[in-house]
This record gives sequence, structure tokens and C-alpha cells, in this order.
Amino acid sequence: MMVIFADVEEAAERLEELIELALRQDEVYMSRDGRPVALLTGFWRSDALVSGENAQNLSEAEAPIA
Repeated sequence: MMVIFADVEEAAERLEELIELALRQDEVYMSRDGRPVALLTGFWRSDALVSGENAQNLSEAEAPIA
């Protein structure tokens, strides 16, 4: 397992690659101004998927993306 840090801007450009790394169980951290702000994880089990009333698509989310 590797630990990977990527700036948010770089992560946006290389998202597909980072998803593949997360799926193989590498730890993928995204940082802003040198500080970790998010962790990308992969799903390995079907029962880990989010379901229910609180699940939303990104286009339905209320919080604006900056």
C-alpha cells in the first residue's frame, strides 16, 4: 500500500488515475495549501455503497462547489 498526496488542482486533472490507486487500496489524500482536506477511498464490497434518502447525485447537492 502506498500513501499518495495530490494538490486539489492536480487531483482534478488526474482523477481517473487516483481512483484506480484508491481501488487498489492505496491511501489517496488531496491537499489544499499543503494541508490534507480529503481522502479518496475505493469500495471493495457492494454493501458499502450509500443508499437511502440521504443519498444525492452531485447535481442535486445543495452545497455549492467552489
